[in-house]
Parts: sequence; structure tokens; C-alpha cells
Amino acid sequence: MVRINDALGRLVDTIYYKLSYIDSPKDDTAIKNLFKTDNQTKLELGDAGEPNSLAVKEAFEYISRITSAHSMISMKSLLNHFAIAPYGYTEMDTKWIIAKLFKDGKLSATVEKEPITIFNRDANDLGTYFTNRRYEDKLLFKAKEIIDPVQVNDCRKVIKALFNRTEISNDADRVMSTFKEVSSILKRELEWMMREQNAQPKYPGKSIIREVNSVLAQFESITDETTFFRTVSRQKADLIELSEELAPVRTFYNSDTQKKIFDDYGLRALRFYDSSKEHITDVTLTTVVDEIRSIITSRSPYEKIKDLPNLYEKFIESYNRVLDAKQEPVKLVIEQDQKIVMDALMGKEYQGRYEAHVKREFHDLLKRAINEPNISDMLGFKDKADSLCKKYLDEFARIPDSQPVPDDQNDPNGGGDETQMTPTPKMPKIKNVIARNIVADTWYIKNAADIDNYLNNLRKQIEAELADSDEVRLHL
Repeated sequence: MVRINDALGRLVDTIYYKLSYIDSPKDDTAIKNLFKTDNQTKLELGDAGEPNSLAVKEAFEYISRITSAHSMISMKSLLNHFAIAPYGYTEMDTKWIIAKLFKDGKLSATVEKEPITIFNRDANDLGTYFTNRRYEDKLLFKAKEIIDPVQVNDCRKVIKALFNRTEISNDADRVMSTFKEVSSILKRELEWMMREQNAQPKYPGKSIIREVNSVLAQFESITDETTFFRTVSRQKADLIELSEELAPVRTFYNSDTQKKIFDDYGLRALRFYDSSKEHITDVTLTTVVDEIRSIITSRSPYEKIKDLPNLYEKFIESYNRVLDAKQEPVKLVIEQDQKIVMDALMGKEYQGRYEAHVKREFHDLLKRAINEPNISDMLGFKDKADSLCKKYLDEFARIPDSQPVPDDQNDPNGGGDETQMTPTPKMPKIKNVIARNIVADTWYIKNAADIDNYLNNLRKQIEAELADSDEVRLHL
């Protein structure tokens, strides 16, 4: 029996001649503990001080050969491979070996096509991935290519410039994980900035926000570590330049002071001007507006935003001067229309009923015109005054004149025929026309023919007004 056992032992040693590489059997607890240790010291493959070092080295060489064509291998396939001769490893020993290679940064891994690292997953999740049977087909590996330290350093420089984060580690996994983490934070900030920009489309920085967002989306989609570092390194100069363009944009959107200056001293001035520009010819005012507009529409206005308050002060000074000049004829029209109405009331029996009301309405109209800051809207008060004037004149025209009482009705002896009724006269249709509404403000007369032409046009307009009325009252 002893000889049989010895023979079986020699047979096993012959068939499973690499089983001896396992000098420290492991279980699921040992696998989970790999990810809970804070010791980041990495020993070289095959170091005598490391448990199962020969098995670890053997596994890495096998995975490197299998995945050299950029393919990946599942945990299930590895378990099957190392369970047969010449290995004969237990399931837990194989899982520990693969977990050790992954923890030491020798293997990259994905779960359901999502890259996992010791930096983007916690220890409990990693322990579950490597010990739970349901992940054996989903957990895929490939041997990592050695990342050029220059490329890793380029990525650290980009992280500092673009995200204002200092990454001191030289570990490629760590650096890539940091890039992805801070990129996600910046993308959320950019989305907020875009909402701000959509709410106020004249805010600057739209193109740079979109460009940076697009670049970050590009890197977000890269899961292969080698491709990631190669791409970052190749685009390093452009990314650093992009960070320099983005910096003042971020400052603007995060500064309530800058946005308030932009709104109150830039956009407000342009709104005033643009709503009335057809009525403005003042050279000083238009020059100031051009300066303000050049800042507001600039791709990079940030250094000149500080100039807007002073420019706005100059704008207001010139704008108010133009407003005051435009206001005088408006005030004159309101006063003239009030006089027309008051003259029409003079001596009428209903004068007392209307007089105070007329004065109050025209006074309110004048006050609103004086307080209106928008030139275009202020000029509209001429039409409002004409409409108010015409409303009263038409209303007065509908009031019949009082009829005198016949003499015989006052006969104390009761003379006269009581059956006789004084007929109610038919009310004439009266149309009130304000002369300035049908006559051009300025007549250009060079000869007698010009006079005849203007007068003939005036005649035609008055005749047109008379065509559907009994009387036209032309108020000059």
C-alpha cells in the first residue's frame, strides 16, 4: 500500500508538476484581504518573499500571451486552464493569483464592459467580483502594457492645468482614475454653465464651453489605458491651451459681480439703445454704444468687463441728452392737444362736468411721457395724446346743443297749441381731425408749383374725411 501511494504521488507530481508553485493555499477571505490592505508596495514577479510567487509569474506570462492581440480572457477561462495539468490549482488559489496580479497593476479588468480599478471601486466590490461565481464570465482581464512614464507625467500636467488638481502619484491606474474623476466634476460644472448661457444667450464663452465639453466626452469614452495615455500625451499642448481659455470663462460664470456688471452696465445699455436706435443720430452716443457692444460680443471680453461701468455712465449722459431733446416736442404735442380739448369745452354747458377730468388725464399723460426712459416708447406718447384729444372731441360732438324753449310755452295764459311738438333735429355726423396727422411735419417749397401740390394733397385728404361725415373740424 505504501508503495502504491508513493507511486500515485510520483504520478501526480509528474502530471501536475507545477502544482508545487502553490506554496501558500488561499481562500476567499485571503482574496478579500488583498483589497483591504493599505500596503501599496509591489514586489517583482517571482520574488522569493512573495507567497505563490512562481504561480503568479506563470499566470502573468500565460495571460500576456493570450491577450497580446488586444483580446481579453475571462475568470472562468482562467479557472478552467489552471485546474488541469500541469497545474491542478484549486478555484480559490487561481482567483487569489489573478486578484494579486490585478492588485499589483499587472492586469487590467472589466466587469460587463465597464473598466474597474482599485481606484474606482471600493474593497468590498472588488472582493465580490473576484469571489462570487456569478462574475466568473463577466470579469475579463488582459495584461497591461507598460505605460511610458513621460505620458503619465503629461497626463498629470493636464490634470493640474485643466482641472486645477495636483496628482502626485506616478501610478498609471491612479492618474487615469483621477483624470476621470475630476473630468466628471468639471462636466457637471460645464452643464450648469450651459444652463446659465441658455437663460442669457448673450453671456460669453458658449463656444469654449461646448469645446471643452466635447473634449471631456472624448476621454470619457476611452477605456483602454494605453490609448488613454497616448491620446492625452498627444493632445497635451491643445488641452493646456484650452484650459487657459476656459479659466476666465469659469471665473465669469462663478462670479456674481462680473455677471451683474455685464447685465446692468452692458446688456441694459444695448437694450435701451437697440429699442430706439431708429430715432438716434447722436454721434457721441453711438460711439459709446459701439464700444460697449464690442465688449459684449467679444469672444473673450473678460479683461474689459471692468470698463463697462464707466462706459455706461458715458452712455447714460449722452442718452439722457438725446432723450431730453426728443421729449420737448412730445410735451408740446400733449400741451397742444390739451388746449384743443379745453378750447372745445369753453362756454359749453357740460364744461364743468369734463374740465377737471380732461386736465387730470392730460397731466397723467404728460407725467408718464416725462418719466419714460425708452425713447421709442416716449415718442409714442404723441399718438396717445392725439388719441385722447380725438376721444374727447368726438364725445363732445355727440352731445346735442340745448334747444331753446318756444315763447308760447312761457305764455302765462296758457296760449299755444299743446299738441304741437318741437321736432328733434337730426344730429350731424361730425369728424374731428388733427391737422398734424394729415399734414407732413415739413413742407419743402421751391416754387409756386410746390405750394399747389401740397395744398392739393391737403384738399384731397380733407375731402376724403368729409366723404363719410357731415362736418369736418380741422384742429390746427
